[in-house]
Amino acid sequence: MNVYLEDTLSWLGVYGTPVIMLSATLPQEKREAFLEAYRKGTAARKSELAKPELPMVDFLSARSSAIGAKTLNHSSDSSSAEMEVEHADEESLDMRYPLISYVSGDGAPQSIAPEASGRESVVQVQRIADDDETLVQLLRDKLADGGCAVVVRDTVQRAQHAYEVLKDAFCDELEVSLTHARYLACDRAATDACLLERFGKSSTPDTRQGIVVATQVVEQSLDVDFDLMITDIAPADLILQRAGRLHRHHRGVDECDRPEPLRQAQLYISGMEDCDFEQSPTFAKSLERVYQRFFLMRTVALMKLCDFEPTQLHLPQDIPALVQRVYDVNANCCPDAWQSSEDDARAKLLKHLRDSEEKAAQFRIFKPDEAQSPFFLGDWLKKSMPDPDTARDSASRQARASVRDSDDSFEVLVLQRDAEGNLCLPEWMDDSPRRVLSGGFEPLSAERVRAVLSCSISLSGTSVCWQNLDAVIAALETQQDDLDDWFVLMQQNRELNGQLPLVLDTEGNAVLRIRNDQRKTTRQLCIHYSKEKGWEAHAEQ
Repeated sequence: MNVYLEDTLSWLGVYGTPVIMLSATLPQEKREAFLEAYRKGTAARKSELAKPELPMVDFLSARSSAIGAKTLNHSSDSSSAEMEVEHADEESLDMRYPLISYVSGDGAPQSIAPEASGRESVVQVQRIADDDETLVQLLRDKLADGGCAVVVRDTVQRAQHAYEVLKDAFCDELEVSLTHARYLACDRAATDACLLERFGKSSTPDTRQGIVVATQVVEQSLDVDFDLMITDIAPADLILQRAGRLHRHHRGVDECDRPEPLRQAQLYISGMEDCDFEQSPTFAKSLERVYQRFFLMRTVALMKLCDFEPTQLHLPQDIPALVQRVYDVNANCCPDAWQSSEDDARAKLLKHLRDSEEKAAQFRIFKPDEAQSPFFLGDWLKKSMPDPDTARDSASRQARASVRDSDDSFEVLVLQRDAEGNLCLPEWMDDSPRRVLSGGFEPLSAERVRAVLSCSISLSGTSVCWQNLDAVIAALETQQDDLDDWFVLMQQNRELNGQLPLVLDTEGNAVLRIRNDQRKTTRQLCIHYSKEKGWEAHAEQ
C-alpha cells in the first residue's frame, strides 16, 4: 500500500495540492518516505516548468514510448530492489511527541514539536494466559463493582468464540455485546451507534456497564472509552491505538466516576503461549496470518511481556521510542535466546515486503520524476489495467487487494426468503409487510433501494473457509440464475444491476455448492447469519 500512497503523494505535490496526514503512531521511516515523495513531486514540477516546451509531435512520441516501457521498467525496478533498511541509532531518531512534520515546495522536510496537551496517563500492562478460564475470572474480578471492559481479538473467529464464552459465563449478570467487520453494513452502523451511546464521551455510569468483544474495528474511528481492556498481542503501534480507547476521557477528578478498582488504567495482553526469556513465543492459532511474526516478537520483548509480571506504559511519552524500535528492521531487540527465531522472522518479513512491491508494480502508475516518462498524467486509465472497484473477475479483485495490501475480497447483498417464499429484506431490519421486495410491478422506492444496498458485506478467504473465491462467486451466480424475482428487481432498479445476492432461508441459513474443477470435487459451504453474531461459515465435504 505504501507504494501507491507514495506515488499518490508525488502527484499531489506536482499539482500543488495541500495534504494533511494524521497518525499517532507512524514510524519515522515511513513519515520521512511520505514527506520525500511529496517533495519529489513538487521538485519534478519545478524542473519540468524550466524545460523548453516540446513540439506536439515530439511530445506524443515520447509519451507513447514511455507508456509502452512502463510495465517493463516497473518490473525490473521491483525485482532488483533490495529491501535494505539503514539502521538508525536512537540519536538520529526524533523522539519528540507530539510532532508536526512538513514539507513546502521542494525544500527539505522540517519538524516542529508543539506544546503537549499536558494530559499524561500511566497504564498498567500485564500478560495473561490465553485460555477461557483466565479471561472469565479476570473480568469477574475486575467488574465486581461495575464498570465496562472491552476484549479485543485479532480475528473474527476468536472474537465470536470469546463472545460465546463470556455470554454463557455472565448470563444475566452483565450485558455482553459483539462487534467485528463481518456484519452487514446496516448492522455495523447500528452497532456503532449503540456503542457510542453506551460508551462514548457523553456516556454516564448507568450506561457504562457491560463487556464488549470486538476485533480491530474498535480501534478505528470510534470515540469510545472503556474502564478495562484485554487485547490479543499485535504490533506495538496497534496496541497503542487500542489503548487509546482505555480511559480515553476524564471521568471525574482522579477518575472518581469510574469504579474504584478500575481508576488505574489496566491493559491485559493475551494470545501467547510458551513464552519466556529462554523460549520465543508461540502465538495463538491464526495470529501470524494477521500480523508478521517479526513485529509480534519485538512487541513482546519491548513491552516486557516475556513473563506475567506487570509493567507500566507512560503515555504519550513512551509512544515514539516503542514504535521506532519495533519497526527498526535491522536492529535486534529480542532476548539472546530468541536470536535464531528473530532472524528467521526478519527474513520472512523482508521477502513479504519484496513480494508486495513486485505485486504493486503491476498496478501503479508512473512516477512524475521518472526520466523516461512524460510529465503528463492524462489518459493513464487507458492503459490496460483492471479497475479495482468494479466487476467480480479475479484480476479486478487482485488489483483491489494489491492497492489495500490485504486479502482478495468481493461483496454480496444478503437478503432472505420469508415463509411464503417471497424475497425480502432480513427480518431483523423490518418485520412489517414492507420488507417484501418481490411481486410488485413498480420499481422500489429510493428508500427501499438504499435499504437493500445497506445489506452489503465484504467477504474474503477467511470468510468462506479459504475456499477459492472464483468458485464461491460461480456458486453464487449459479444460485442467482434461479432467482427470477431478483432478476426482475435488477431490471426495475438500475442501482441493483450487477449486484451479487446471497439469499438466506427463514432461519438465516444458506448452502453453496463449491466446485473444484482441478480435483473434480464439490464441497458444501454452510453459511449462517444473525444480527447477534454476524457471518459464520463452515465447509463440509
